[in-house]
Amino acid sequence: MVKETDGLYSTKPEGAFYIFPRIEYRDAWKNDKEFVIDLLKTKHILMVHGSGFGQYGEWHFRSVLLADRETLEEAFIRVGEFIKKRVRG
Repeated sequence: MVKETDGLYSTKPEGAFYIFPRIEYRDAWKNDKEFVIDLLKTKHILMVHGSGFGQYGEWHFRSVLLADRETLEEAFIRVGEFIKKRVRG
């Protein structure tokens, strides 16, 4: 899911029920908090900004992986659309 989403980078989660992708296109948003608020307002997808977990979380967001696979795939398709629209204008 995340590996196929342009503009995000993440390692494969091992034993965790969440993922912590890094936002690659930093010029499109002021910070990770603005990214997740904009994502919620435009795509109605709730994520947690990574900077809330300390300085190493800056430019990341946290997504819980407890939904079914179909729902998660749809969510990350919408995240990819959101990033493309913002980056390309």
